[in-house]
Amino acid sequence: MQDLVASLFSSYEINAGAISLRFYLEHQVLLGLDLAIPCGLIVHELVSNSLKYGFPNGRSGEISVGITEDLDQKFTIFVSDNGVGLPPNFNFQNTASLGWQLVEALTQQISGHIKINSHTGVEFQITFPLV
Repeated sequence: MQDLVASLFSSYEINAGAISLRFYLEHQVLLGLDLAIPCGLIVHELVSNSLKYGFPNGRSGEISVGITEDLDQKFTIFVSDNGVGLPPNFNFQNTASLGWQLVEALTQQISGHIKINSHTGVEFQITFPLV
């Protein structure tokens, strides 16, 4: 996950002083390919969206990425930023964006669910069971 996100920052040529990156990894999480690939694609899409849309006009801020595990062997991946947030009338299920549709489809593929908070910036939480 760290390598994936670092390569996105490099690809988008992010000024190191403009947008900082924080990782929250409780411990090493090993997932099989059937979970790791969709999770990587979800993280890629969400971080890309933060980099493209969260900080317009050279605005500075922070992106946080992490994964946690609860006692029921459920994992939560989160991607958040303190950028401009989502539009007030944003509806995740009714958007025409291919990227959002991809995130939703991949979340369903891993039997997960999405929670979105958009009070200060935006935070996505994708919770899924270890299967």
